Amino acid sequence: MNQELPDVEIFAVRDDFDRIARRYIGAVVDNGGRVLLVRRRVDSELRPGCWEVPVARLADNENLVQASDRGLAAGTCLQIEEITAYHGFVDFIDRGGVLARLHLFAVSVTDVMRLRIGGDYEAHSWEPAEVIEEFISRYRQRPG
Repeated sequence: MNQELPDVEIFAVRDDFDRIARRYIGAVVDNGGRVLLVRRRVDSELRPGCWEVPVARLADNENLVQASDRGLAAGTCLQIEEITAYHGFVDFIDRGGVLARLHLFAVSVTDVMRLRIGGDYEAHSWEPAEVIEEFISRYRQRPG
């Protein structure tokens, strides 16, 4: 899945242009053809009780790479080794009622055996990679 990655700094400009109020990043973690899905706690701000890839909300003055590192570590104890692909984005109205954008990146991690669920998550599952591709193909919006 190695492909040339877009310049992540451009995302902030595009998101501002599109009047995105909140930005999130989703990490598609691959483990030998199976991808990590996590279930959010029912009291979570974003998609309570839903299965998804690990997601982090960007803090003020934080870029996508920093948020991805922070969010994945906080929710799963995993550390990103490399961002390997950009899958596009999904726009939605978040629980606060504002326009939000979720950027989806494929990542490799240093050691999947370090996986420990916490933060906004309460469960995990390793699913066939096709599950993520189906999700992305249904909801993807290609930049540009």
